[in-house]
Amino acid sequence: MLTVNIHEAKTHLSRLVEQAARGESFVIA
Repeated sequence: MLTVNIHEAKTHLSRLVEQAARGESFVIA
């Protein structure tokens, strides 16, 4: 499972959404 911080999540939100749509999981910490 991928862990990203708030800054990374804001910067790469569209990529994270695409990953989630493919069923990949991640945690924003």
